[in-house]
Amino acid sequence: MHFSRRRKGITDYRKRLALLKSGIPRAVVRFTNSKIMIQITEFANQGDKVLASATSNDLAGMGWKNSKKNIPAAYLSG
Repeated sequence: MHFSRRRKGITDYRKRLALLKSGIPRAVVRFTNSKIMIQITEFANQGDKVLASATSNDLAGMGWKNSKKNIPAAYLSG
């Protein structure tokens, strides 16, 4: 199905294209069952280029003993 994400209201392709054309790096947040990954990405013709990356697993090295899959962990990872 073509543009099913548009029909479901998940993606606004007009805003997405404007963001990609602007050249401003964007934050991408991915949630898994055990951690949160945050990446700063930049558009490139060959594919997105990751400028910086952090995961909630990095918090363990800084003394974080709580869950790595909650809002405080996401805030600290960012």
